[in-house]
Amino acid sequence: MANNINNKQRVVLLVVMAVLALLLARQYLPMVKLPTTGRIEEEMKNLASAKSNLAVQQKMNDDWRASLGKLQAKTTEFWMRQRTGIPIEQEVSDEFKNVTRIAGVNIQKTSARLQKTPSANFVQEVEVEVQMSNASMREFSRLLRELKNHKRKFYWTYCKIDPDNQQNPTSVRINGRLRAYVLNDDAKRILENGVPVETPAAKTPAKPAGRTKAAPTTQRKAMPVRKVTPVKGKEAGK
Repeated sequence: MANNINNKQRVVLLVVMAVLALLLARQYLPMVKLPTTGRIEEEMKNLASAKSNLAVQQKMNDDWRASLGKLQAKTTEFWMRQRTGIPIEQEVSDEFKNVTRIAGVNIQKTSARLQKTPSANFVQEVEVEVQMSNASMREFSRLLRELKNHKRKFYWTYCKIDPDNQQNPTSVRINGRLRAYVLNDDAKRILENGVPVETPAAKTPAKPAGRTKAAPTTQRKAMPVRKVTPVKGKEAGK
């Protein structure tokens, strides 16, 4: 009799365990993705698509880097700000004075000012005025040579050479203007890091309460960007 009770208990226990196993399988089995043939083929297609997209992105990245390299090569003769905390015209003036010291010439007057170039978004122009007196042509030639060899280019926009004496000249007086083309901070960031310049979104004014008639809007044509190249004047030293 005890054996029959034990057998019945085992059967009941087995039935309960089977029911629980069936419930658990029904609950969690759909979450398990079995590696069927169809699923494997689908994953292979997804992998091939991802590989193709990666190749396209790599090609775009290579093209972009090549374009950035060409742009960097075209801007080697432009200046870039190297000193922070001082006006760019002072940096250009100090650099020119350094060239004159290397050349061993005495400049009586040097002044630099920043030109207004509203249409040249990424380029600033700094003009340097130069005055020399009691100078020899040999000294001036040394200055021209140093300006030509200097890595940061200056370009002559005006130069006048007069003898100190029309009858018996012993030296010359030189008045000239040189120009340096400087890339601003936005252009520098693009060339060094490839980071595009973000234009801040225009703020939309709040609408007044009540129903108002919309005023007609007039679209303004964008001003063309003037292309500035460092060939406007004769390069210093040539």
